[in-house]
Amino acid sequence: MRARTGEDPTSAGAGARDRGSVDPLAHRTRQRRAVFRALSGRRGFVSAHDLYDAMRSAGDHIGLATVYRSLHALVASGHAETFHDDTGVQLFCVLAPAGRGYRLACRVCHRRVPIEVAPVESWAADLAADHEFTDVHLVFELTGLCSACSSPQPEAAASGDG
Repeated sequence: MRARTGEDPTSAGAGARDRGSVDPLAHRTRQRRAVFRALSGRRGFVSAHDLYDAMRSAGDHIGLATVYRSLHALVASGHAETFHDDTGVQLFCVLAPAGRGYRLACRVCHRRVPIEVAPVESWAADLAADHEFTDVHLVFELTGLCSACSSPQPEAAASGDG
């Protein structure tokens, strides 16, 4: 998960540091507005390529590179979150208005559980200061298997077959 906050979703890196003051639909381009709407209409996480395919099927004339750039701008601005599934594919989801939080993610069902990472943020800030770095962004992702996905699944034979 990326801990970047507050960048203007209309450009990767342009600016306003208060997420609440930026309207995610105020993108400068028709394509970025379309990507945000398409992502908002999805339930759960989706890959950039799957979102691109869905948008093209719906009649949007947009390039795959534009979808990727738009998704990364939404993540950088704090309007979307991302993580990599167990195969390494990056998935995206719109964040609720409450904003970015850190989560423990199940690699199978993608269930997300909020976690507190203040000690990690403090450690990262101290480490950056020790090495005279500024404007440091914490990128933090924890993945595993939730209890439902890690427990043994009953086999078909156990259901009375035979």
